[in-house]
Amino acid sequence: MTGSGNDFVMVDGRHTSPAEWSEADIRAVCARGTGVGADGLVFVAPGEAPDAVR
Repeated sequence: MTGSGNDFVMVDGRHTSPAEWSEADIRAVCARGTGVGADGLVFVAPGEAPDAVR
């Protein structure tokens, strides 16, 4: 996903949670030379209500 020149890795939050990712894991995925390359991760998961955003 890209917006305003920033790149983000989308993570399926139905199968993992942010608490399971260490800072080192996130940095490794976001590293442009050795990982996917991104400015950050976005976790997408079902909300408690149909229109919930967190």
